[in-house]
Amino acid sequence: MKGLIRERFKTSLFFELIPGFIDEELASLFGKYTKIHPENKITVGIGVQTINPKVLKLMRRTIRKEKFEMTFKLLQKHNIYTKIDLIIGLPDEDISSIENTLEYIINQLRRSREHLLCCHVMRGLPGTELMQIAKKNKMIFSSKYEPHQLIESPTLPRSDMLKSLRRTGVLFRLINHVGWADCEFIYGKTSKKTNIRDLFFETKDRLSISNIQLIDLIVEKLLKHLKSINSWFSMPDFPYAETWWWVHSTKEVSNEWLVDCLSNLDKPIWMSNQEKMLDPQRSSNPN
Repeated sequence: MKGLIRERFKTSLFFELIPGFIDEELASLFGKYTKIHPENKITVGIGVQTINPKVLKLMRRTIRKEKFEMTFKLLQKHNIYTKIDLIIGLPDEDISSIENTLEYIINQLRRSREHLLCCHVMRGLPGTELMQIAKKNKMIFSSKYEPHQLIESPTLPRSDMLKSLRRTGVLFRLINHVGWADCEFIYGKTSKKTNIRDLFFETKDRLSISNIQLIDLIVEKLLKHLKSINSWFSMPDFPYAETWWWVHSTKEVSNEWLVDCLSNLDKPIWMSNQEKMLDPQRSSNPN
């Protein structure tokens, strides 16, 4: 990096690194490099995949949340784009594990202004070590819609997989487009508007619910909204899910619709009843 800065290179750079393999000196050099020319963008890829330690161990990965958080803060401090990778449906992962990862990532990106959250469906690529692990775990794959895509597993039945895919689709639409961050990585649009992000967390706080509970409420509204245009999102089997969130989500789900949806959301009765069941004191004392 010192050599590139000294020679005043004019080009964009992309790196991938293991969380923790960066310090203040390197992060600051990234920052200095981006200031040489307007074209000098740096993107750093970090493969989080999941925050479930048991699943990571099975995948022979040892990424700790603390190291990711330290790395992410350093990159954000110096305005470096961070590409974060998640995989939906890893071996031995259930819907609760996926939910925990999505909840965590939303919190990490609450104040982020430069990021790309890459969400991928688990792929069973023939001949890979990952596929050997998948076979041992009796995971079922299909290329009906997209190549070697996970359909279900003993820990993630199809209904749970579909629920996870729809949650991921809404999360991708919210976080990766104008209205959340200053600069949109996918189409290169820039904007200082953070109205979607701010309204999302205002609504979460107003309803006193988790990030994923709010995502579920948006999913429910979106299924009805997109049914009239026969969107893949609203189809029973959500075909081409990954293509939908990368290509079609921003076209089919406008910022105006999101603002209207979030502004008019109320906590459903079933959710309130669930909370009362979990809190006996609250259910016995209405005041």
